[in-house]
Amino acid sequence: MNKNKGFTLIEVLVAIFILITAVVVPLTIGSKAFAYSNFVRDQSTASYLAQEAVEYIRLQRDNSSLKGLGWDGFKFIIGTCMADPDNTDLGGCYFDVQATSPSIVSCGDKCPSMYLDSNGKYYTYTNSSGKWFLRSIETQVEGAGTPLERLRVDVTVLWNTNGVDQRTFEIVEYLTPWQI
Repeated sequence: MNKNKGFTLIEVLVAIFILITAVVVPLTIGSKAFAYSNFVRDQSTASYLAQEAVEYIRLQRDNSSLKGLGWDGFKFIIGTCMADPDNTDLGGCYFDVQATSPSIVSCGDKCPSMYLDSNGKYYTYTNSSGKWFLRSIETQVEGAGTPLERLRVDVTVLWNTNGVDQRTFEIVEYLTPWQI
């Protein structure tokens, strides 16, 4: 009888496999959670930027009513945002909330990128960080000249998370001449 007590090679290999699994699995889960949290942060930011644009267009409608310009005056103000169905780039219009008197500006073929400012509070069109979002506002009058006339507002926000695929968030809102 052999009285040598020890581990066989198979027992050692099984123990090493269990240890490696115990270390690698939590690290993999942690790295995926970190990447997903970055995506969720950016998606939340994109949704806020899109909602901000809708609220700005709604503000223009309400201001037009208060200034006595009416629905037609409002449509004239946002006329630069009219959608071009042949344009596949992100055209339309944009505005800068930090401008002294923000106004809607036509993008032409492509809207400029937005960057987080140096204070980390607002998104501006000057590059102060590497993180960018691209926001485009397009409008289209539906049912023109009828009692059901309304303005369709499409806001699209593009961004890139962790250097992977370009992501898109889109919001569609319908505005009516409710006060006018």
